[in-house]
Amino acid sequence: WMPGYRETVMDIGRSAAALDGAKLIYRPHPRERRQSIEQTMSLLAGAGASPILYETSKIEAALALVDAVVSCFSTCGYDALYLARSSELSPVVVFADYNPEIKRYWTEHAQINAFPAVDAGAAFEASSSAALRDLLAACGDKEFRSLVRTRVQHALPDPAAAPDACVDALLNLIAERSQVRAL
Repeated sequence: WMPGYRETVMDIGRSAAALDGAKLIYRPHPRERRQSIEQTMSLLAGAGASPILYETSKIEAALALVDAVVSCFSTCGYDALYLARSSELSPVVVFADYNPEIKRYWTEHAQINAFPAVDAGAAFEASSSAALRDLLAACGDKEFRSLVRTRVQHALPDPAAAPDACVDALLNLIAERSQVRAL
């Protein structure tokens, strides 16, 4: 495991365990090895949570079950955002990347310094384990999730417009290259 990941998984487990009636559903990456899955489940349980392992090939099925999605850097957060944008389901997305090693890993790989969804106001970035716990507590409130869903709907572009946006970008690129060649 990468440095910082174990500590973050423990923080997620402790945060879930501190919430009355909360259920922690762990959906591993489809390519995650059995040993890693077992280690994660053990860490979560060791942190006081009673994790439920939910193995499915369809991320949407897992996302439809939850009030919050916690990720260090996974794209499942973006899957959850678009699910919230286009349906009545409204999982709140929390990126738990406050550990310096975790933050360094994803910023180096993604070549960005912040999550675009956080910058747009559609997702939250936990700045500490205490902030993670507070955000997860808020996610249990239907009114909070409804407010977040409204923010998501205003912050994210309509995915149905993606094909037209791609075509426009390609046409602009072709026009720019044609102008350069004409010089």
